[in-house]
Amino acid sequence: MADARPRLYLAGPDIFLPNADEIARAKRELCARFGFAALHPFDNELHAAAPDAAARVYRANLALLRRADGGIFNLTPFRSLSADVGTVFELGFLAALERPVFGYGACASTLLERARAADACARFDADDRCWRDGEGLRIEDFGRADNLMIDECLAASGGFARKAADDESHDDLAGFARALEAARAHFGR
Repeated sequence: MADARPRLYLAGPDIFLPNADEIARAKRELCARFGFAALHPFDNELHAAAPDAAARVYRANLALLRRADGGIFNLTPFRSLSADVGTVFELGFLAALERPVFGYGACASTLLERARAADACARFDADDRCWRDGEGLRIEDFGRADNLMIDECLAASGGFARKAADDESHDDLAGFARALEAARAHFGR
C-alpha cells in the first residue's frame, strides 16, 4: 500500500554540516510526527567520486522535487548575506511547479541590516532615497529577510518562520517545526 501522507522536500545548507545525517534524521522524525513523508537530498544514494556525480545529484534532486507535494526550506544566510543559492534554486523550482513552499531561518535581521553591518562603506543616498553599498550599488530595502523574490514566493505560498533574534544556527529544528506547523495547516492535517 502506498504512503498517503503528503511528501515534503527538505532543503537547506544543513546538508553541509558535520552532523548533517543527524539533522536529516531528526527532520524526518519531525515530519512523520506532523503527518508528512520527508524527501531529502540524502535519499539519493550517489557516490561523490563518480565522474558525473554533480550531474547525477542535480537530476536526482529534480526528480525528488517533482515527486514532492510541497517543500520546507532552511533560508538561514549561508556563506553570504542571503540564503544558500542551491536551496533558493530548489525553492523556485518547486514554486514553479505550483507546489506550496514553506521557509524558516535562524536570522531575524533584514537583508538591509545585514548588508549595512557587513559593508562599512554603506551609505544612504538622499537623492535616490536608497541605501548603497561600498561599490555604489543599491541595497534592496523592503524590510524582508532576504531578496523580495524569495520572501514574496513564500508569502504567496506557505509562509516564512523568522527568528526573533539572530543566532545563525543552520540546524534550527525549532524553526523547522514552525514551518511544519504551517505546512500542516495548509494541507489540513
